[in-house]
Amino acid sequence: MTMQRVLIAVGLLYGLSGMWCAIRPLLAAEYVGYSLTSPVGIGEFVSVYGGLQLGLAAAMLTLAGQATAIRHGLLFSAIFSSVLAFVRVVSLLIYGYSEAHIGFFILEAVLALVLVAAYIKCPER
Repeated sequence: MTMQRVLIAVGLLYGLSGMWCAIRPLLAAEYVGYSLTSPVGIGEFVSVYGGLQLGLAAAMLTLAGQATAIRHGLLFSAIFSSVLAFVRVVSLLIYGYSEAHIGFFILEAVLALVLVAAYIKCPER
């Protein structure tokens, strides 16, 4: 898989997750353990979870479309995904977890490792 395809694949995953959070916020929230009890809470969930993930997807896909920016996109994505996986482990240890949270950690850790490996292998331009 080329470095560009790695960045596109991760960007598409974030995009799908962001759309799920934006389009089906109650289902997405329940899956991760949130109880959204007001329209304002739903709006916040859509903004933070949907908007943030859609923004990350847009950045990754935009950088993947520019040959000179792919390496930087991989670095950005590797840092973000690694920090996300690390914070997930800390929160699992402090606050407990469900099967869904373990699944998210595995996905986040795999994505971080793939992105780090792609960054290391990506030639400088």
